Amino acid sequence: MAAVGEYALARLDPYAYHASCIAKGVRADARDLDATRKLYIDTGVVPGSDGSASVGLGTSRAVAVVTVSTAAFIEGYRTQHSIDVHVSLPDSQKGPGKTSPVALYAAQVARKCLARCADVAFPAPVASKMVWHADIDVRFVSFDGAAVDITLIAAQAALRATALPHVELGPDGEVSRSAELASERIATGTLLAPLSCALVGNAILPDPTQDEEAIADCVVSVVVDEHGEVRGLYKPGATPVTQETITRCIERARAARVRCSSGAL
Repeated sequence: MAAVGEYALARLDPYAYHASCIAKGVRADARDLDATRKLYIDTGVVPGSDGSASVGLGTSRAVAVVTVSTAAFIEGYRTQHSIDVHVSLPDSQKGPGKTSPVALYAAQVARKCLARCADVAFPAPVASKMVWHADIDVRFVSFDGAAVDITLIAAQAALRATALPHVELGPDGEVSRSAELASERIATGTLLAPLSCALVGNAILPDPTQDEEAIADCVVSVVVDEHGEVRGLYKPGATPVTQETITRCIERARAARVRCSSGAL
């Protein structure tokens, strides 16, 4: 009967249900309050792609695929190599014909982090008037929270596994792919380790599930590097957060960063 009562409470009043779990020092999925879920990372999972990776976090699964192309150098417009990130959640997470705000936000954060913080370096192009462009498509097969974390981890893992296509410069100056196998790789000098924390009352829940995010006052995403230095801090919405809370979130991100380095990134 107790189990039935808890199930009914979870459906009728999710906040009260999670608050009761937190008061007992555990979370609804039986984790300790400070615990993160197991992270799995595998690369080279999509044959024929320039780069790919799969990431599992709890019951969430996502696959990232990198497609590399070239573009003409245009003074004042397209002057440097670039990276773009696109995120798709399962159809159950969005309305018909709509893109989820969660997916848009996760893509935006990953794009900013890779452009500003990952120290990504492309090899010199075959022509002085050519730049590289990498499109990273992150598709969630299943989703249970922490979209920002999974997106950035998957995008970075796929980028690190990317082999640049061999391109040739034709007599007319046009750049095209050749039949030769790819050899050079994109250098990503800094390992980024993101951790999102759901703020529920006075509790800080790292690596939140979708249900925990739904009842949270807000979600703070901290990005640190392998040395624990803060590289990014993101929070959607206007909910105020104290400096003490931010500091506690950073501490949890630093403690959890080892999961990225041990997960094959």
